[in-house]
Amino acid sequence: LGAVRDSKLQSRNYAAAIRNPALDLLGAPDATLGGVTNAQLLEVLGGQFGPDGSWGLDTAFALRLVQMGVPAVTVMRYLFDSHSDEKTLFPMDAGDVGRQLAGLHFLLHRMTNADGVPLWNKTVVVVVSEFSRDNVEATTGFNSADGSDHNGSPASRNQCWPIMGGPITAGGKRIGQLDANTLATVGGPATSVRSVLSTLLDVVGIDYTRYWSDAPVAALFT
Repeated sequence: LGAVRDSKLQSRNYAAAIRNPALDLLGAPDATLGGVTNAQLLEVLGGQFGPDGSWGLDTAFALRLVQMGVPAVTVMRYLFDSHSDEKTLFPMDAGDVGRQLAGLHFLLHRMTNADGVPLWNKTVVVVVSEFSRDNVEATTGFNSADGSDHNGSPASRNQCWPIMGGPITAGGKRIGQLDANTLATVGGPATSVRSVLSTLLDVVGIDYTRYWSDAPVAALFT
């Protein structure tokens, strides 16, 4: 009986959460949660609708979910596999990602959770990708079609991932180094993807050793 009661209670709580007008980002612009209205969220992040539009609507929705207690959210895009015309497309796509990172930094310091604590204090933001790019000409930075490829060289294997948030106490630090021309690692091995994932699991209280032995990135906290 206890399990049944708990299930019904959680169902009612979930139903109440999804009816919260703060989740109706476009339909309820004046709805407020944690000190910020929906209109203000989209003013900062952008709000063009659609899979090829701004990240802003999805990022704003992710922030609302975090406010409501969701421990982890993912915002995905498939815009960056530009084997041609990257010279034109990338500045627009990268500019939007930059806007989301700047907007998140701004909003996380001003939005609060249900306990009145700024979201920044307990949130980690990381931008990841499947791979980087290579097969470009040294004189242009692009391939013959003004794009780039991913053929397995160090330039496509190694990436630079921005990580920020209140729990990341060693902010403003570059961890590791890549050669400016080849993007091969310099002075030591690259940080593994598993170590980054271990860091994220550790932040939300999940024991990463259940999955692998790669320790969290200690340099993020020292």
